[in-house]
Amino acid sequence: MRNIAFLLLVTGLRFPNIAIGEANNQCGKYPEVTQSGWASFADAQCDCGSNLSSKYRYQEPSGMTLVAVCGFRRDERGEPYGGFFFRGQNVITASVVHQENPSGIDLYFGSWKFIEEEDAIKAFKAPTLSNSAQCWMAEATVELTQLLIMEGPGSDQDGEWLLKYRVIEVGKYKAC
Repeated sequence: MRNIAFLLLVTGLRFPNIAIGEANNQCGKYPEVTQSGWASFADAQCDCGSNLSSKYRYQEPSGMTLVAVCGFRRDERGEPYGGFFFRGQNVITASVVHQENPSGIDLYFGSWKFIEEEDAIKAFKAPTLSNSAQCWMAEATVELTQLLIMEGPGSDQDGEWLLKYRVIEVGKYKAC
């Protein structure tokens, strides 16, 4: 092991697939944190230790456990910034809205967003948008198992992102 550390020091080789602190805090158990969750956290330091909600004073959503915190810092008012990854199981019923707006086509489930929006549109069987119907809405029930909450200075990346979910039921869509 000492030879590998020396080789890294001398050659400057880097291994991008190894999360910072992975051996100490178990981030390897959560590939959505270091690989597929959010691109900006691929090289950010993540904490995947135990008791994260009390350590970072962050409220866990019902049925979910905070498993990783990446890129954490506090602003001048003490508000938390960073990515908060949750795992668990929670069944949620909310409105699913498929709409066109100036920035493009969006799909929301309640206040939640989707990283893979095209996959979500298929999963929710959202109707095609047209000139006569630029917005569709229906009630839906989803089983949520992985969630990313981005806290920051008010950018489009901020918010709650559904990473893994299963659509249980979608009601009849109506134009909105």
